[in-house]
Amino acid sequence: MRRDVESVAMNDTTMQAGESKMEFRLRTGRLNPSPIAVVAGTNRLQALFESVNVGIAPPFKRRMEAMAPSTRNYVLLITPRSGSTFFAHEIAAQKRLGDPREWFNCDAIAKFVRDNEVGDISSYVDFIRRCQKSDNGVFGVKIGWHQLRFVTDLSDLRDLLGSNICWFYLRRRNLVAQAISLQIAVDSGIFHSYELERKAPKLVDYAAEKIRDQIEMILYSEIGMEAYIRERGIDPVRFFYEDDIMAPEKSVRAIMRALGEPEDLYRENPGKMHLSKMSSSINAHWEARFRAEYSIYLKGVAAARPMPFSSDLASNVRTA
Repeated sequence: MRRDVESVAMNDTTMQAGESKMEFRLRTGRLNPSPIAVVAGTNRLQALFESVNVGIAPPFKRRMEAMAPSTRNYVLLITPRSGSTFFAHEIAAQKRLGDPREWFNCDAIAKFVRDNEVGDISSYVDFIRRCQKSDNGVFGVKIGWHQLRFVTDLSDLRDLLGSNICWFYLRRRNLVAQAISLQIAVDSGIFHSYELERKAPKLVDYAAEKIRDQIEMILYSEIGMEAYIRERGIDPVRFFYEDDIMAPEKSVRAIMRALGEPEDLYRENPGKMHLSKMSSSINAHWEARFRAEYSIYLKGVAAARPMPFSSDLASNVRTA
């Protein structure tokens, strides 16, 4: 147990030996990030577009440019390990709600961008709105905080998608379980269950420092996301992993309503998905151990977590 940290009085303003900067800021009430500013360094999205050698448009791009762009657009804001891959599949499988992938994930879209010779963000978004919409004109994108910072540095999503965007936000109540899930994925190299079909996971060991780092990264993502929402006057429909994702029909129907799609067109069991829940007894054991070792730290984390602004949600989401 981190006794040098846990035994410190909450009003002690001296940084303790072995205490992280985040722990110090949480304990002393000094957590005041500037969440909208892009961290100094290379904007990976901009660097990707600048690497494209734009010439004569490839045939696929020319065909897509002849099509009309999407007429209804939505953004699914996400935090990591919140069930967004499963949720996005359930949405896309309806065939009427677009295909909300991470269209601003530089690693995932690099080949797509270069193959289709898209050299700037406006041209890219115009292109995917044409070729990735469903037949009824609906386009969706899911986006995490780090991706959102890169996009915001280049343009406003409302300029790229139009002002009449439907907004949704998916997060997770249990932050410790979320951080453990993320750390196990990072250490094992397995982020989704279907990956087990082609590679074996690496062995993982409990490491409290790594879990704490993931908690702090997710916390900053939440703070940044709420600042983005607040500063733009957005009122997203909010979903929680624990409430909505394992039984997603209610949430998918909510998206249909928001987009003006008739709910009687909802498709039950729309398609096979080679995804399953990956948590095990290891996750539960690590969570119990971490909570015992870092109880005071987690009180600070819980107090720092942003509350949702919608009044129709359960009141207690500040649990860490």
